[in-house]
Amino acid sequence: MSKLQEKMEKLVKVKKIEKDITLNSEIVLAEFNFNKLNLERDMISFLKEQTLKIKEVTVKSHTELGKIFFETQKKLSNHKDGCFEEWYLELGFKKQSVYNYINRYSFILENMDKKILIESLPLKLVYQIANPNCPSELVELVLAGEIKNYNDYLTLKEPVSKSEEIQIVDEINKNEIYEVQKKVDIVIAEKIEQLDEKKKKKIYSLYKEIEKLLK
Repeated sequence: MSKLQEKMEKLVKVKKIEKDITLNSEIVLAEFNFNKLNLERDMISFLKEQTLKIKEVTVKSHTELGKIFFETQKKLSNHKDGCFEEWYLELGFKKQSVYNYINRYSFILENMDKKILIESLPLKLVYQIANPNCPSELVELVLAGEIKNYNDYLTLKEPVSKSEEIQIVDEINKNEIYEVQKKVDIVIAEKIEQLDEKKKKKIYSLYKEIEKLLK
């Protein structure tokens, strides 16, 4: 695929994501147990309509914020002085929130065929599966429609995470540990070089403390 074709394909995806929100009402309404309310049927119906309206507004705003942060981060990617973080903090946004928006937006772009499902799911659940560190098995279960709420995700997350940890420990040996450590040290060193002097000094102090503890 040529660079022009890639750009055109990406542009089509972005345009699709900006279209009016289409939600799966069944998934959205499953987040709340309306039966526990002591209300007449017509009032329950009214609340369901209002719930869908709120969800639509919320989803649209999160998608638009994700797009803004995604584009800004990309634009400032060559600036290694932390100006992106300084910018969004000045606007009153927390780091975790900003990266939740970015990850979610990127995740939708990568899974446009599942756009309606992703936007209908609880935001807390989408933030989890959009995180690059989320186990692929859980992502697949959510996209397959087998996990539809946050509590079910948490129930399945712990055993999956533990099984992965055991597998990693079983597979690596002493020499491999040293090789991995070298690579990590190189990455850390590169990251430190991008920091300002104040942060570098703080990290150096922490290293000295660790060195004392290891003696």
